[in-house]
Amino acid sequence: MKFLKDQRGSSFLENALWIILFVLTIAPFVLSLATTTGSKFESMAGRIGEVGTP
Repeated sequence: MKFLKDQRGSSFLENALWIILFVLTIAPFVLSLATTTGSKFESMAGRIGEVGTP
C-alpha cells in the first residue's frame, strides 16, 4: 500500500480545499456588496438625471 503513504499531492489538495472554502465563504458578502453598490449608483444616476442641464 505504497500510495497510502505517499504525501506528495496532499499539500496541493489541502491548499485547493482552503481556497474553495475561502471563496464559498466570501462570495455571498461580495455579491451583497455589489448589489448594494449598484443600487446606490442607480440612485445617484437618477438624481443627476432629475437635475437636468440648463
